[in-house]
Amino acid sequence: MPSVDTVSFRWLSSTEGLDVAILPAPVFPLPGGVKHPICSVVESIRGAMQRKTRAEIEVFFQMTTLHIGGNVLVSANAKEWWPEYMMGVRPGNPPRMLRHEEVAEIDPTGPFPYTFHPVFHVTRAEGRTHCVGVLSGFATLVTLVTHTKFDDFIEEMEKQFLDKIEEPLFRSVPKYLPLIDAPSAIAAGPALVEQWLAGAHLYIRESFDEKGIVIISREPLQPILDELQARPDKDDRELVHIPAIA
Repeated sequence: MPSVDTVSFRWLSSTEGLDVAILPAPVFPLPGGVKHPICSVVESIRGAMQRKTRAEIEVFFQMTTLHIGGNVLVSANAKEWWPEYMMGVRPGNPPRMLRHEEVAEIDPTGPFPYTFHPVFHVTRAEGRTHCVGVLSGFATLVTLVTHTKFDDFIEEMEKQFLDKIEEPLFRSVPKYLPLIDAPSAIAAGPALVEQWLAGAHLYIRESFDEKGIVIISREPLQPILDELQARPDKDDRELVHIPAIA
């Protein structure tokens, strides 16, 4: 796929205390011609938020959406990242095992209907930026820009989600990460999203199901778009175009 000159950024919602947007992805894994432009814009947004808030990043990767080749990269870089097992929790859809009748109805030619979502946290601080560079575009990364210490974040996630998990197997997992899609964030609103994120400023998730990179921000994104010289689409007021970064 040829390289692109601009990266599309679509507003999904913008209210006081909560901006939700998506960078549409043509396919995952991102092909070479679009991977660098899209991932560079994501990194610019994340970096600008870090500078603005003087916060740190936390990095995670989702195993059920890690595409072909990604597992090899994880194995090759585990010593750099020190990944720690966690469980992803989709608000309103807690992890569970497949039921017998669901197993019987699985279409072998279609995507597997995962009902639980293992994730790994990159615990080595020096490895977080490296992990982002290696795994970007594989539909797997989740990153936070936050001032919350990780132990406090985990404690808050347990308060948010443990009571909603019924099956003992998943209640025994010591650490949880919210896997938030754009519609859930919009429906929840600023106050509940703040709880889900334990006060994090920015949440970015590569989402295979939503065909793009979801950006959920508790800080206004427009000043960052202005820094990146984004321009509105002539016909679609929810769409802006960000010049590709060389």
